[in-house]
Amino acid sequence: MVPSRVVVLACGGFLDQWADLGEPLSIRAVQAAGTGGAHLRDWLAEAVAVPAGPGALAVAARTRPGTYMAIDTIATLNIKTDRYRQYALWTRQSG
Repeated sequence: MVPSRVVVLACGGFLDQWADLGEPLSIRAVQAAGTGGAHLRDWLAEAVAVPAGPGALAVAARTRPGTYMAIDTIATLNIKTDRYRQYALWTRQSG
C-alpha cells in the first residue's frame, strides 16, 4: 500500500536540493502522478513519478560501467504502467 498513491524512481543528481531550485520532489511527484506520470528533470537531477494503483508497474534497467568507479551503474530505466505509457530515465555521465 502506498499512502501517497505515488511511486518515484530516481537516478542521480541532486534530488535533495530540489527544494532550493523550486518545489521539492514530493510536490513535483504528486503533480506528475496526477497527470498519469511524467519524467521530471531539473539541472542534474532526474526522476520519474507515476501513480501507484492496483495495476501492473513493470520496471527494467540497463546498466553500463560507471564513469568514476569500475562498477555497473543504471544507464536507462524503463517504466511501463498499466496505462501503457512508457518512460525512460537516463543517467548523465561524462566520459
